[in-house]
Amino acid sequence: MQKLNWKDLTSIQAGVYICVPAIMARHFLYNKFGLLGSLIGIFYGSILLWGVGLIFAKMSVYHKKVLVDLVALYFGNTGAKIGGLAFAISLMGWFSLQMEMMTTSITASFPQVDGWIINLILSVLIVINVLYGMEGMKKISNISVPFLVGMMAYVVCKIYNPSQVLQFSNWDCLGIPMVISFSIAGVVDAPTYFCNSKSIKDSYIATTLVYLLLLPFMALVGVFIATYSSETNFIAALHTIGGKNWGIAISLFVVLAGWTTNNGNLYSASIAIAPCVGSASFRTRTIALGLIGFLITFLNGLENLENFLGAICIIVGALGAALFARFSFYKFSYLPLMGNEQNFYQILMVAATTFGICAQLQLLKLTGFGFLDSFLITLIGGFSYEFTKNFKNN
Repeated sequence: MQKLNWKDLTSIQAGVYICVPAIMARHFLYNKFGLLGSLIGIFYGSILLWGVGLIFAKMSVYHKKVLVDLVALYFGNTGAKIGGLAFAISLMGWFSLQMEMMTTSITASFPQVDGWIINLILSVLIVINVLYGMEGMKKISNISVPFLVGMMAYVVCKIYNPSQVLQFSNWDCLGIPMVISFSIAGVVDAPTYFCNSKSIKDSYIATTLVYLLLLPFMALVGVFIATYSSETNFIAALHTIGGKNWGIAISLFVVLAGWTTNNGNLYSASIAIAPCVGSASFRTRTIALGLIGFLITFLNGLENLENFLGAICIIVGALGAALFARFSFYKFSYLPLMGNEQNFYQILMVAATTFGICAQLQLLKLTGFGFLDSFLITLIGGFSYEFTKNFKNN
């Protein structure tokens, strides 16, 4: 496997995060919490993501294992199946959102074309691209990322109205967990890419650039567009900036952004699902998941974005917290967990995920965010277990 420097790692991660649903989510963030609440959420959320990202970057280089192999090392084969299936479901949820956005943008410029046909064609092309593996993904990212950043910078300049008076909302910290939930899947999946890092320094540089520069920039773009646009629909806000030719350019932007990100979603899902499907090859897994992602688009997740994102992030929160808790005692983490230890973490992840789902359905309540509930329950349980175990051993 080719070793990746910080530029390669940043480019691939940028391809994961520069996506229209992510920008649209920040657009939604503004509509819910206002300008000040959004800025607070982006600032503190990015710092927290960066801190957790550094831990996962270190974990990636330390073990040099993709996510699913790392989960198997810590939590056994059953844990790998639970974690792999959960993470694959989350990624395919994001995949379907991307496909919906791409299709919606194209049909806005070409309403005579059936959306499901566009969806199917794009899904097939993404599957073909992912089958080329990491090298194919890196090439697409290197080509598309500069274009996408430039396009967003142009949108910001185009939509800016210096005469508009900004309306600042009240101080509100509830945007912080929402910002974290938008990006936590990428943090947890860092080992899938960062295990190929040339050095720990390269992984730290890439993590810093992604979470303290790139991610806040894309988040601010979403908030900026919401601030200076009268449209509550993000795609509509982009299309109203210009005429027909501009609409076609926006469609190209949305497709390229979605394609780049869905390369990472599909690749990671195919790796994560491996323990659950026996001897199925990477090719077979990728094609099957591409079909599943295409079918999920018919659930129309964009119509209920907040709940859809909340649901697909809950199952990632428990897995990420379990890995975080375990690696925090990294000087012991080269030893795989055995027997009852594996069972404890497996039960903890399932219980925390179940609680998070109940919280999302408003049947139970801890913090008010299902994702945050599942993360905190697993994190507290994992730390308590590790502290107790190491105290007894000493």
